[in-house]
This record gives sequence, C-alpha cells and structure tokens, in this order.
Amino acid sequence: MGNAPHEITDTSIEKELATLRAFLSLEERGVQKTWMIRYSEKTIGVAWIDLIENHGVEAPSIHLMIGDPSFRGIGIGRSVMNAMIDYLQKSGRKFIFSRHLVSNDVVTRLNRSIGFIADGESYIDKNGLEWQSIKLSLKTQFS
Repeated sequence: MGNAPHEITDTSIEKELATLRAFLSLEERGVQKTWMIRYSEKTIGVAWIDLIENHGVEAPSIHLMIGDPSFRGIGIGRSVMNAMIDYLQKSGRKFIFSRHLVSNDVVTRLNRSIGFIADGESYIDKNGLEWQSIKLSLKTQFS
C-alpha cells in the first residue's frame, strides 16, 4: 500500500481487526467496495475500489495489497486487478485510476502491462514517499 518505514509497526490480532473494521465501515458508507483475496484456503490480501476521490486519486480507483510475500509474483495481483477492471467496465466507467510507489518496479511493470498510463507527474507525500498517479482508459461497446 505504501507506508513509510516509521509507519510500519508490529501488528496484533487487535490491530488487524481494527483495519478490517475500517474497511467494512467504508463499505457500509458506500464509499468503497472491498474484497478479501483468498488463495489456497488462506486470506493473503485485500483489494478495494475507492468510489470517491482519496489521497488525491480520482474515483473510481483500484488498489490491492498482498501481505504475504510468498504469494507475490505468481499472477494473483494481475488476476485480481483484471477482475476489478471488468467489474468497473460493466458498470459503464470510461476511466479507472490508481497510484503506486515509484520505487515498486514490479507494480509499475504490472500496471503498464495492463494498460495504465501516467496521470500527471510523480509527487512526494509528507512521508517522503514518491507516488505516480495512473489511469486506464476503458473501451466501451460504443466507443
């Protein structure tokens, strides 16, 4: 997701439950659509669509996080992103937005391979992390 080193702390069941409750609250308020990513009978991450602008990223924006490094790089992220794109395309959206850490070469290559392009210049947040906003133009039946 993109955390500065000073923001990464040891976790606990209580902290993880609080994170899940926060996701559910956003879902209940209708500002986010959230899915847990399950693989081999294990929850390995989360995917979500922000339905309102968030962190300066236009809506709808797609995001995912695979927490367990052993499940990264095997195509799960691509499959999940394609499912979210399909979901939004069926709802008639013309563009999808997102952002990624510039330093994350794997995600940068994945986003480009799907068809995302830079949406403006990269920027540095208050924690010194460099982000690139991106967008994907969806082909519609009538375009």
